Amino acid sequence: MATMLDAEDRVVGPEKEAGDPRSRITWGFNAGLFGFQAAIGFLLFVLTSGRAGGVSLPGLIFSTSLDAIRYGSIVLLAACFVGAFWRKFAIPVFGVRDIAYREAVAVILILGLIATR
Repeated sequence: MATMLDAEDRVVGPEKEAGDPRSRITWGFNAGLFGFQAAIGFLLFVLTSGRAGGVSLPGLIFSTSLDAIRYGSIVLLAACFVGAFWRKFAIPVFGVRDIAYREAVAVILILGLIATR
């Protein structure tokens, strides 16, 4: 099927899910949220933890990298659950639009920022 464009060069029709112009959430935005959260976590650990004093800088970077990988894996997995919940509950009950996976990732990252403050 051919892709159709409207007057403002936005995708319309069945291909709209992949190129939804209403979604302003990008992978760059999610990377920024993740980087901000990682930097805050690193700084809080270094400045407020008594255990950070005995660890060398390469050790801090290594342990923070492992924590970031672990947290990123959990965020990506949780976004799958948020997307499924959204499609199975929120859309039928409230009649809202479907969300893309990157939007589900942003929801998890923002909830993580709120929960840690």
